[in-house]
Amino acid sequence: MQKHSTTARRFSAALVAALLLGAGCGTRGGKATDAAGPPTTAPAAAAYAPVGAASASADATPAPSGATGTPAAGTPASPAPAAGGSSAAIASKTVPAPRAAQGTSSGGAASAPAASGGASPSGTPAPGRGEVPAPGPGAAPGPGSAPAAPGACTGDLSPLVIGSVSTMSGVLGESLSGEPKTVQAWAAATNAAGGLRCHKIKYIISDDGGDPNRHASLIQEQVERDKVIAFVYNAAPLSGFASLNYINQHAVPVIGNEGGSPWFYESKYFFPNGASGFDGFSTWFAVPALSPYDSAKKKYAVVSCIEAQACAGIDAKAEQLAKRFNVNLVYKGKASLTQPDFTSHCLRAQQAGAEIVIPVLDGNSVHRFAKSCDSVGYHPLYTGITSATREDFAKNPLLDGYVGGYFELPWFRTDNPLIAEHLQVIKKYAPDVSPGPQSASGWAVAKLFEIAAQNVSEPPTSASILHGLYSIRNNSVGGLLAPVTYTESVPTAPLRDCFWAALIKGGKWGGADKLICPLKQ
Repeated sequence: MQKHSTTARRFSAALVAALLLGAGCGTRGGKATDAAGPPTTAPAAAAYAPVGAASASADATPAPSGATGTPAAGTPASPAPAAGGSSAAIASKTVPAPRAAQGTSSGGAASAPAASGGASPSGTPAPGRGEVPAPGPGAAPGPGSAPAAPGACTGDLSPLVIGSVSTMSGVLGESLSGEPKTVQAWAAATNAAGGLRCHKIKYIISDDGGDPNRHASLIQEQVERDKVIAFVYNAAPLSGFASLNYINQHAVPVIGNEGGSPWFYESKYFFPNGASGFDGFSTWFAVPALSPYDSAKKKYAVVSCIEAQACAGIDAKAEQLAKRFNVNLVYKGKASLTQPDFTSHCLRAQQAGAEIVIPVLDGNSVHRFAKSCDSVGYHPLYTGITSATREDFAKNPLLDGYVGGYFELPWFRTDNPLIAEHLQVIKKYAPDVSPGPQSASGWAVAKLFEIAAQNVSEPPTSASILHGLYSIRNNSVGGLLAPVTYTESVPTAPLRDCFWAALIKGGKWGGADKLICPLKQ
């Protein structure tokens, strides 16, 4: 555990420099409101020091910048410019509420309509007011358990207030906003069906804009002002570390993330849905090396972003990971998520003979990367994971043959009834969210929370949600995740970096017919 913390702090310095240089729900009235300002009490200091920064608009578009790169065995790359614009204490941005559920959505209080609930794990209807059992030594959710089916609700119970502090705007907003919006849609559908265990869900989304100080303030605001008892999907790889100490001090569970947050393994109150941070780096190499599609190709190139800790970690461990999976790393470079062109990287990877390119970038950048390589007649195969993939890759002929590795069962596997339900829910409650890796990830985490909340107390408390989480043993959430187990006595143990490998062929997504789990080394 100390190894994770030390390594994360080392990469935090690079993140600080990049940030300094760079860049719902609602009440029934349906009137949008802004969140209140930060609380007067300062957030507790985090294990990773938050970065102070000047104010900027949450909607500002960073100016493009260049990139540098080096052959893997050559001289180091010169530092690439960071994202344009200034990072900031960004005001909590209003997140639109699901269209089928009216109400206020804001970075502060927001109530989201939401869905399935009612039945206890045994299948009996949920008790009415005052009769929901407090956490006790009941049966733990078993392997493969899906959330309990809805039952009849009688009476009114206290609302179940949950939240998300995520990066919904800025350079990473496009890649990270789909997950919380999908949880928001799940909440809307759950409320329409009577609530979760007869509790109506109030889901509050706050946008931290990628700023650590803002993230820490919004976490505290949601807990102390809005009475949030759990965070369900905090997608904040640039800023989430800032809340670590506060979460530890207040024992509020944080369930699910985008896969780039190493601090999820430094506390017993953080619950990853798959391999995260430094433990998830191997997946970038494992996907092409172990999938049935690209395993014969052995010459790899890696181009990593300069904006995030996860990117810095992959860059640092690339040679080690290449050796682990018996492939040759022939080129390694760094780039900004905001640069418009990647031709220099394409030329160097092409000259090095790379057959597979791993662009550790966001989805929009991957489109631009493939276009840049096409301009010089270079057509390698590309690969990535959830946060680096867009569903519309299938519409880009330059990305035919792309292989993605996903910690959640992919969105096109509609043979699983929970995936089919997911597509119906986002179509109705989140029409602006395209079904894809991000929506599938948000959906799996929402369903994981459903299981954890099956014996939620009345009124709901963080302690009862934690009890439900610590009861989960070898549970695949109805086949949506690799089996997860959470233990109270130690900080969350790293999950296996298992994944489903999906392939684009002829303009369509396919594959992902089995879970692949690399051997631990």
